[in-house]
Amino acid sequence: MSEGWFNAGGVRIAVRDHGGIGPDLVLLHGIGGNLETMEPFAERLRDAHRVVAIDLPGCGGSGPFEDHSGDPFGAMAAVVRGVVDALCLDEPDVLGHSLGGMVAARYTAIYARRRQRGRLVSIDGFPPGRLVVADTEGRSLHRDWLLGVRRELEALTADPIAADEVSRDEMADGLRAWLVAVGFTPPNLDAVVARQFVEEGDGMFRRRPDRSIVEEGFAAAHRDVLADYRSATAATLIVRCTGWAPPPIDVDLADLEANRSGVEVARFDGSHLAPAWENVDEVTDLIRSFWRRHPRG
Repeated sequence: MSEGWFNAGGVRIAVRDHGGIGPDLVLLHGIGGNLETMEPFAERLRDAHRVVAIDLPGCGGSGPFEDHSGDPFGAMAAVVRGVVDALCLDEPDVLGHSLGGMVAARYTAIYARRRQRGRLVSIDGFPPGRLVVADTEGRSLHRDWLLGVRRELEALTADPIAADEVSRDEMADGLRAWLVAVGFTPPNLDAVVARQFVEEGDGMFRRRPDRSIVEEGFAAAHRDVLADYRSATAATLIVRCTGWAPPPIDVDLADLEANRSGVEVARFDGSHLAPAWENVDEVTDLIRSFWRRHPRG
C-alpha cells in the first residue's frame, strides 16, 4: 500500500494505492468522510482488484474544492479522471458511497465509452435534484427531505472551519462521539476523524469537508436526480439504503431499472452509513454478485 498526491485539474489530490491483483477499481467516499472511510471495502476487494482510493476535492488531505462551471459533480468527476490518467488505470470499475456515488455516476456518464468495460457501483449516490416519475405528493416529500439534508450538511460545515490544536481536538472528540452514536465504529475510526483536519501551519487546522461542496452541490437541485444514471451506459448497481431517502425515490428507481439495460437496484434495509462498516460484508456480497452477472468485456 502506498499513498501520494497528484495534480488533477489544478487541485492537489490525495490518493491511496492499496495494490491488489485484477482489474482497476476506484473508491470514492461520502461528503462527511475521506478515503479512510472506504478502507473496509479496500480490504475486502483487493483480492480481485487493484484498488485505489481518492480523497475528493475539499475532503481529507486533498486541496480545496472550487467550481466555477456550474457543474460541481462534473468538476469532481474531472479530478477523478485526472487521477485515473495519472495512474494509467485501465477503464476502472468505480465504487462510490453517498457523495462518492454521485461523483462516480457523473464520471461514468461523462467519460465512459459506449462499450465501457468498467462498471459503476453507487451506494445511496442520489445528488440534490428532483424526482421526475413519482407523483406530485412524492416529489414534494422528496423535496422536503432534501431540504433537511441540506440543513444537516450546512451544520456539518458551519463555522468555525479553522481551529488551533486545542479546538481541533475538541471538534474531533465531538465528531468521534457522533459517528459512534450513529453506529460507525470501524477499527480505523481514529484515522477517519484525524483525516478530517488538515494542518495549515502556524498551529492552525482546517476542518473538512469544505462548505463550498454543499453550496455548489445544491445549486443544481432542479436537475433530475437520476439524470447521470439514465445517460450512463456502463453496467450499474445502485444500492439503495431504505433508511436514507424516503420511499418516493423508489418509483423513479423502478423506472430507471425498467428502461435502461444493465441497471440493477438492490434495496438494503439499513441506514446511510451502515454499508461503510456495520454491514460492509453484506454490501460487498451484493457488489460481487453484481459483478459476476456483469463481467468486464
